[in-house]
Amino acid sequence: MATQTVKRRSRDGLPVPVPEIPALADPRLHGARCAGMAPTFDVWIPNESDDDRRDRLAYAQHLCSRCTVRVACRQAATEHDASGIWGGVLHGDAGRPKREAA
Repeated sequence: MATQTVKRRSRDGLPVPVPEIPALADPRLHGARCAGMAPTFDVWIPNESDDDRRDRLAYAQHLCSRCTVRVACRQAATEHDASGIWGGVLHGDAGRPKREAA
């Protein structure tokens, strides 16, 4: 899941909720083993070696294999065009991002 920066502020200086955020909270995923570990499940992390990426994704899939909401997670991933590891399955582009030509 992508992290979103909230730039809007209310009159009291507190952040204004972003409308998309409630859609990310799927009640079917309550109790997921991955809660709070989003970067572990991302497709790629900048400056990560291929070996580190392989190990990280294998660890993420291992966590999913023992999760009680695995099936619901896979379903949620297909409903929301997800990327990364969801329910033990890699969704989205598994390759490195393309480098722009200089």
